[in-house]
Amino acid sequence: MSAIQLKQPYKIIQRKQKRYEEHYQIPALKCVVVPIKEYGDDLSCDVRWQDADGKMHEQNQLFFSHQNIEPLDPMKDFELHELWAHHYKTNDDPALFKNS
Repeated sequence: MSAIQLKQPYKIIQRKQKRYEEHYQIPALKCVVVPIKEYGDDLSCDVRWQDADGKMHEQNQLFFSHQNIEPLDPMKDFELHELWAHHYKTNDDPALFKNS
C-alpha cells in the first residue's frame, strides 16, 4: 500500500464504488476524493462532483479507507483532475504540476 498524500486528488476504486454510492449518496464514478486528515487506516475527505446540469456538489468529512481510493491519473481522469485543480490547486504549491 502506498502512502496517501493529503490534499491530493484520488478516486474511489471501481470495486467499492457501489458501496460508497449507497452509503454516502454520491455518484462515485464522478467524484474527486481529497484526503484532508488521516486517522490511522481511515481518512477524512472532501468529496466534490459536478452533476449533469453543471452544478457543483461537495460533501466534507466523509470517511474512506486507504485501500478504497487510488490516485487520479491526470491523463485518464482529466475531468476529475481539473475539478480538483480548480478547487484545491494553488500557484505556490511546489508539489503540483507546472504544466497544468
